[in-house]
This record gives sequence, structure tokens and C-alpha cells, in this order.
Amino acid sequence: MTKEQRTREDSGRHRGQAAIWEAFLYRSRRSYVLGAVYGGLFAFFFMIGRKLEKYGSIPFNDQRLWRNMLFLGMFTAILAPAGWALCEAFCGRRREYSGSERRGGKRRGRHAGTLWGRWDALPAWERRLFVWGFLCLSYLLVLLAVFPGFFVYDAQEELNMVLTRRFTTHHPLLHVLFMGGTVTAVHKLTGSWNAGIFVYSAVQMMLIAGAFVYVLETLRAVRCPRALRVISCLFLAFVPTVSMFVLCSCKDGLFGAALAVVTAMLLRFFRDPEWLMGSKRRRLLFILAASLMLLLRYNALYAYAVFLLFFLFWNRRGGRRVLLAAVCSLTPILAALGMNWGMAGLTRTVNTEHQEILTVPIQQLARTFVYDEKSFTEEERALMLALMPEKSWKNYRPKLSDPVKYYFNNRVYEERRGEYAMLWLRKGLQHPAGYLNAWFMTSYGFWYPEAVIDCYKGNGVFTFTYGDSSYFGFETEVPGIRKSLAPRLESLFRFFSLDVRAQKIPVLHWLLSPGFLFWLTLYLMFGCLDMRRYGAPQAFLPAGLVWLTVLLGPCSLPRYVVWLWFLLPLAAGAFFGEETEKGL
Repeated sequence: MTKEQRTREDSGRHRGQAAIWEAFLYRSRRSYVLGAVYGGLFAFFFMIGRKLEKYGSIPFNDQRLWRNMLFLGMFTAILAPAGWALCEAFCGRRREYSGSERRGGKRRGRHAGTLWGRWDALPAWERRLFVWGFLCLSYLLVLLAVFPGFFVYDAQEELNMVLTRRFTTHHPLLHVLFMGGTVTAVHKLTGSWNAGIFVYSAVQMMLIAGAFVYVLETLRAVRCPRALRVISCLFLAFVPTVSMFVLCSCKDGLFGAALAVVTAMLLRFFRDPEWLMGSKRRRLLFILAASLMLLLRYNALYAYAVFLLFFLFWNRRGGRRVLLAAVCSLTPILAALGMNWGMAGLTRTVNTEHQEILTVPIQQLARTFVYDEKSFTEEERALMLALMPEKSWKNYRPKLSDPVKYYFNNRVYEERRGEYAMLWLRKGLQHPAGYLNAWFMTSYGFWYPEAVIDCYKGNGVFTFTYGDSSYFGFETEVPGIRKSLAPRLESLFRFFSLDVRAQKIPVLHWLLSPGFLFWLTLYLMFGCLDMRRYGAPQAFLPAGLVWLTVLLGPCSLPRYVVWLWFLLPLAAGAFFGEETEKGL
């Protein structure tokens, strides 16, 4: 290196350092406000999550709790804008450099003739096929290790619905028919239940891998750094949580994949509305992905409807293109409702369950009944016992609602719905802290980064009893039989699924933490707001609304928010991608 080149490099380094300090010291008022909001939210939920993890309740009278919360909030509020400034300065230097290399809209320069250059020169279909094959190969190795697959989480119940032709609305009918029908059809052809489970797992694996290819192509479209695209691909290929649910027979993997495609398309729509509205093929893909998302989870229908209302209000003056987008967005709701109605009619589905949507109220009444039974009058006690027997209420477990609601009497609830609503309201006014603790104990695993997932502790299943960790179901339920073709790799996934030490590995355990993934995604969205990229938070609004609905669920399990792992590359792409006139 010559003296002139060394001088130029040193000068560039000093300018970069100066840009970082300038970006941090001269932040706008908006940046500090966003940092304060993010810091306050993080400190509040982190500290109360810590108390819930340790004591099972929030000590509201503990002054040290509020003092530590204040210090953590102030520290995070200062650190958050610093992180945005550092990333913004880095991205600014990268964009300035890459922009000087562009000629006529194409990149030229230092990557020409290199591996990157040859990769970029490949036709799009070859590039996508290669990435899809790489992802499928990585998942196939795991599938062979856990052959015939992770047939777990109500899999046997859904299969029995198909075999007995007795359907309920407890599980989405589309998934019941798809999964149960595939396993049954292959079993009839081969006589092997393992073959049926393996074929279904492989089909699901290929579908989800295709969705991931679309996510990675979106990162390319928004011009993310190459290093980020490579890291995202490796993240989706090798992080254990992703592999587990790509190969798990439950509906959450397919739902997360559909939500990832919808979010990716919304991200590009808010960047350039004409990209979506000007192509019938893309509009059809959006409708299919959104319809699949709504058919696979009932709570997604409510979240998506709220998103549509927000979208119409926010863009009410957008003109014809926004009206067309609204019609395109409304079609999945109509399609999902129509298909559910049609499938329910054809299968003669029974719809008599209310306990799933009443999980939080049931837990709140159960906690009050167990901890302060004397506060119930004779009339209130009789009303409680009419809904469920006393042993059911006494089965209250703070982190899991299933033992309580198992004997829920739907007929009694339908006849006396108003009385139970008033009972729940009266006890809530008498025990507000107990109600809050009951709710947070089933949901804090979704927002406390250090939470240990152990809600099934002591529960016996087909092949094992849960210990201190219930991160993932891991087993193959009957009628499948586990026949591993790679026992060492199977042992590794058993470790991540059932060994509590996996959730306590320093730093690396954050890759397994739903709470950490949530706060990291939220931080990137706040960063987009700081850079005035208002389209990115709008694109992630459906996912955020779905996240709010899982807070009303029966327990904290990664399966309910596995899409956080699927969406993290898109959140990073929205933040680190190149800025355009219309924003992301």
C-alpha cells in the first residue's frame, strides 16, 4: 500500500468516525422521544417479567423494583438512539459507496468477476432454486434424524378427526384436512403410518422453504447488505427453533410462513404501491398467502381485520391505487370466511367450545378462587361450581390454563353468560392485582427475554414426562414411531427441546427466546420510525396485532410466535435496506 493510499484510507476512517459522532450528538427530538418510549416499555416489562419468573407475582409495593425499573429505562433510552445512530452512519457510508459504483441502475466495481458478481449474474430462477435446495437439504438432515418427523401438538387428535369423520372447530379445518388427509392417504397406499407422517413433513418443509426464498428475495429487492442476506439465509437454515417448526406437524409453521410472505409483500407495497397493484400475479399471490394465513389461525382473522381498518384510515386519501389495494386486502377475509363455512358444512363440524377464547378470564377466576376462596359468597360459589367442578378450579397452574378448563361446561355458560360476565367483573374490581398476575403468568414468556419455557412441567406424554423445560414437544405421537437415522443429531435437538440448560446458554440462548426476538424486532421498527420509514411499521402491523392476540392464549410457548424467527430477516432488511424516495 502506497503512502497516498494509506492517507486516503485514514482520511476515510476519520470521516466515518466523525459521521458516527455527528449522527449521535445531533439527533432529532423524535429520536430521543422514540428512545424514551422504547426504553420505558422495555424496562417496565423486563423488570416485572423478572419478578414473575422468580416469585410468580408482581410485588407492587417493592420500591426497589420501581427504582431499578427507572434506572434501566434511562439507560435503555440513552442507548437506543446511540444504536440507531451507529447503524445509520454505517448504512450511510455503505450507500454512498455503492451509489458511486452504479452505472445505469446496475452495480459495477469491486465485485465484478468475483463469486458475488457471478452470483448476481445468475438468472433469478436459478438463484432461487439453489437457495430453496440449500434450505431443504438443511431441513432434510434434521428430518432424517427425527424420522418420520415431529408429529406432535394435537397431531393425533387432528388425525383421529379425519379417521372418524367427527370434526370440531377446536383446530382449523384446513390444517386438519391437509395434514390428516395426507397422512391417511399415504398410509392407505403404503400401509405405514411413518411413511404418511414423513411425506407430510417433507411437503410442509418444501412449502415453508419456498416462503423463505421469497423472504430472502425481498431482502435483495430492498438492497440489503450482502452480508445480512447471507446471515439471514444461515439463520433460517440452522437456528434450531426454525428447523423444529418447519418439520413440526402443527399448523404454526405454515401459518408463520404465510405471515412472512404477507409481510414481505406489504413491505414492498409500502415502498412502491405500483409494484403490487400493477401486477395481477402479485395480487393473486398476496390474496392466496393472506387467505392461507387466516385459515390456519382463528386469531389472525381478528388481527387482520383490525389491520385493514387501520390501513383504510391511514391511507384514506390515497386515491384509486389505495382503493384497489383495500379491495385486494378485503378479499382474503371473504375467502377465508367462505372456505371455513364451506368446509364446516361439508364435514358437519360441531361448534360448541367457548373455553379457548375465555382462557384469561378462566385463569383469573381460578387464581382468585384458589388464593382467596373466602371472598366468594354462597351464590358466587354455586355459580362457579355450576360451570366446572371444584377439583377443576383447584387444578389452577399459573403458567398453564389447560388443567382448569378441561371440564368447562359449555351448555351452562351459554345459558348464563351474563351472570358469569358480571361475576368476572365483580371479582376483578375486588382483586385487580390478582387478575393482572393471572394474565401475565400465562403470557410473560412472550415478552421477558430471560423467561424459561416450562409450562408443561410434570405433564406426561407418549414417550416422556416434561421436566424443567418444555420448549418443544420433540416426540412422534402415536401412531407414528420414532426411528432416527442420525441419533447424535436427534440428541442435539432433544437437548434444545427438553433440557433447561439450552435456555440458559450465555448470549446464545437469546436465539431461542421469544421475548428477545420480540424486543429486537420492536427495536428495529422503532429505528425505522426514527429514519422516517413509516411504511415498515405498517407492513409489520399484522404481525404485531397477531402478537397481541397470543397474549390471551393458554400459555407461553414458542410455537405460538414462531413467526418472530421467520420475520426477523425482514425486520433487519427494513432497517438496513437502502432508502428510497417513498421509504420502506
